[in-house]
Amino acid sequence: MEITNPTNQEVLVRASCFLQERQPSFSKEDCDWYTRQLSLYLNQWSMTDLLIHLNQPAKIGMWEQMEPLLIRLSNFEPLQYITNQVEFYGREFIVSPDTLIPRPETEELVEKIITFF
Repeated sequence: MEITNPTNQEVLVRASCFLQERQPSFSKEDCDWYTRQLSLYLNQWSMTDLLIHLNQPAKIGMWEQMEPLLIRLSNFEPLQYITNQVEFYGREFIVSPDTLIPRPETEELVEKIITFF
């Protein structure tokens, strides 16, 4: 019998279940969202790329790359610190635990300031 690599969809399902088991306070929808975001990050894909590749075999070692990141998420580490990136006001920024993660309210404040001046 030939052993095949799991599809990207199968990795996402496994990852979501793993995260939900480790952190029951996360809803299924949150777990699904987090695992999609990690898959996009690890594969350097857009959402369109993910949908195109969903039923294709995942790259070898994808689960091994994702599992430690899921553990960090289950310990309430912000996704932005795990991926080292955040979008703010239409731009990508590099973040680390030494930086603050911009909040949506800050974007609103920037818009009001720009409109004011």
